[in-house]
Amino acid sequence: MYNRNPKQSLSPRKNSSITVPRIQLIDHKGTNHGVIDTRVAYDMSREANLDLVEINPTSVPPTCKILDYGKWRFDQKKKATMSRKNQKKQDLHEIKFSPTIEKNDLDRKLNKAESFLIKGEKVKIVVEPYRGRGRDMIQKDRILELITGAVERLSNVGVSEKLPGMEGRKMSTVVAPLKSK
Repeated sequence: MYNRNPKQSLSPRKNSSITVPRIQLIDHKGTNHGVIDTRVAYDMSREANLDLVEINPTSVPPTCKILDYGKWRFDQKKKATMSRKNQKKQDLHEIKFSPTIEKNDLDRKLNKAESFLIKGEKVKIVVEPYRGRGRDMIQKDRILELITGAVERLSNVGVSEKLPGMEGRKMSTVVAPLKSK
């Protein structure tokens, strides 16, 4: 029996290119005819003026269906474009500041984060000490206080997805927008 690699071709086999001796057949009305000879199924598809298309090549025996191949391909492409269209890409914006940030600068950055959350996008708040300033790493309490204060300020438009945690020298958390009702 000929075993076909399903990754061999992007388009399914149809009509006389189906070389296995027996197939599982579903006709154009949706009736399952069970396992029958491929030649008999091909003759049935020609009588109905339709195509015999291999729908599931990985099953044993392969599943084939009698249908209009052009219309079926059009419907498959339409479903694929609709599923891509309905997907929403989730953006993750990163807001960085240092432990020694001034109140005015912090307010400006949190206002920007709030606008991202209102648009429905996630925000990653990162507090990173300046490079080469090891004394800022001693201020872990101050860094944690900054992050929790920022999350509190954004609580009317977002909710923290994860607890603030260290990632190398940085401490960060991710704030997701609230679900709108």
